[in-house]
Amino acid sequence: MRHYGNLPTIEGYPGLLSQVFINLLSNSLDALEEKGSDQEIKEITITTSLLDEDAVEIRIADNGPGISGDDRDKMFKTFLTTKPQGVGTGLGLANR
Repeated sequence: MRHYGNLPTIEGYPGLLSQVFINLLSNSLDALEEKGSDQEIKEITITTSLLDEDAVEIRIADNGPGISGDDRDKMFKTFLTTKPQGVGTGLGLANR
């Protein structure tokens, strides 16, 4: 499902932003696959909105099982993974 707001052209790093969005969507798909039954409705929602003249918001959400509290506390740690070695890409975020 998508809910796109009317956004202006913004400055940024399109290649890096695209990689982050791809990683988020890939993680959402993985979470939905782990959820279980093929008969359940599995959904990813993308919402964009203009916050003010200098900021936009992009939300990506799924109805998967969520992130455990332990993992949530560590999710921005470099090289953290909750998947087996060699599987997944992480969030694709850089710590600058």
